[in-house]
Amino acid sequence: MKSDINNVAAFLAVAIWADGIYASEEKKMLADIAEALDVDIAKLTENVEISLNELEGKDEEAVQAYLIDNASALEEEDTKVLMQCAIEIVLADNVITQDEVQVLFDLADATGAVEHTDVALMLVDLIKYNPDIEIKF
Repeated sequence: MKSDINNVAAFLAVAIWADGIYASEEKKMLADIAEALDVDIAKLTENVEISLNELEGKDEEAVQAYLIDNASALEEEDTKVLMQCAIEIVLADNVITQDEVQVLFDLADATGAVEHTDVALMLVDLIKYNPDIEIKF
């Protein structure tokens, strides 16, 4: 991974923030993601927690600006892998909501390199392997 860990952490923090809860399932998924990305688990976790603290209290417009600042700094070659990671974080609690899907689309838009169709196909691909995921409209 060529992207700066701070930008990666901020990108993933926005995915965690999608439902407003940093649940234990998301923490475990973050550890799995750090291992898969071959980055230091403690450093990624620390940076994600810093990013979550920065997101707290921001309105929707400020969150969007924060996301764009960090996602636009990601290396293009890392964006699809990180999008897959964001989807896995959102699905960690086995529930997907309209708000979470919108956040995934916002993440994709902020990268400038991932299309909504990519997000939809990645999402469907992950859901097909876990029939226990609840889809809330």
